Formats: sequence, C-alpha cells, structure tokens
Amino acid sequence: MLVLAIIFYSHTFFLRASERNADIFVIATITENSPFGMRTPSGEITGYYTEFWHLWAKVNSHKIKFLAGDYTQSIDFINDGVADFHSGLFVNKAREKMYLFSNSFDNIDNGLFYLKDQLPVSRLTDSERMLVGIHPQHGPINYIKKMYPNIKLVLIDDSERMIEALLANRVNTLIGEVPFIQAKIEEMRLQGFIDLADEPVTSNIISAMVLNKNRKM
Repeated sequence: MLVLAIIFYSHTFFLRASERNADIFVIATITENSPFGMRTPSGEITGYYTEFWHLWAKVNSHKIKFLAGDYTQSIDFINDGVADFHSGLFVNKAREKMYLFSNSFDNIDNGLFYLKDQLPVSRLTDSERMLVGIHPQHGPINYIKKMYPNIKLVLIDDSERMIEALLANRVNTLIGEVPFIQAKIEEMRLQGFIDLADEPVTSNIISAMVLNKNRKM
C-alpha cells in the first residue's frame, strides 16, 4: 500500500513524456547491486528498483528503458545526458551540490557485520580499536571518521573481498548496506557464519537523481 501511494504521488515530480517531446524515459541503474539491481542469467535487468520503476511507469502511463552499468557508469550516464534520471541513490550533501532528488521511495540501513564465533557486536562503539572493513565510497564513511575516531577503517573496494577479509580475520567487523551485504552473504553461501549487529550504523533515504539543470524533470 505504501509503495503504491508513493508511486501515485511521485507522478507530480516527473513530466509526462509528451510534455518534454520524448517518447521514453531512460533510467540509469546499477547492476551487480543485488537485491536492488542485477542481471538475470539471460541478461535481463531486474531488482527492487527496476520493478519499482516498471510499476511506476505502468501506473503513470510512461514508457521507460534502463541503461545499466556499475556505480561509476551509472553516474556518467546522468552526467553525460544519456539517461534522464538515476533509479535510486543515497541523498547526501556532496551529491546535492550537483544533483536534484525526488521524494524518497526507500530507506536503507547501513549495518555492522561480524563473525558469529566472535564476541557479539551490538553497536558501532563495540568496534572501537578494532579493524572495520568499509568500501571507500560508502556513504557513512565521513560520519564514522568524525564521530568515532578510535575506529580503524580498512578500505576495501569490493564486497566479496571485504567478506573474505572478515573470514580471514584481517578485519574484525565490516560495514555495508544491510540488504546488499545479506544478499552477498547468501550468494557466497555463508549463512550461519556472519551475523548482523542489533543497531544500525546509519540509515539513508533513497531517491531518484537528476542533474541540477534538469530541474523540470
């Protein structure tokens, strides 16, 4: 019910294709980002955000297509003007300097993961003076550096390598988007080995994103 309400409400923030002399909206999206965006074995683009925008397009009588790539490519699609908007990203101050965002349609917790055979970790402060794996482009990184200076961050730019570092005790805990890390753990068949701390590190809203100059969009 909430998703449908948001879809109907979001219509006011997007011009109809006929009003902008375009036949179709091109939406940049990220693959290799399960469960939000991925490709099926046959090459079809799917995931939570793909399904969201398909449903939005159906309700609002729009035609859409997806332009998929990794994180950097998806941003380049927006910057180069080959995509009308991004399917969904965190809203933060750095991005707000260049981009505009729709009303939020999702909320994602960033969580702290640890090995189940270690002492339980309930909150981020339990990781002080520990080695904590994190992606260098992950949203909460500057917040953590400022608020928790005793936490030693180990920058790892690949989620599988980060999980492998946890298994090998090269890091004590890791921080990541909860649905994404949980999907990756399942993909690596490591259920039962890694647990999630009780308290989220941060929580981020997700919105569609356009360039500042495309304010009408």
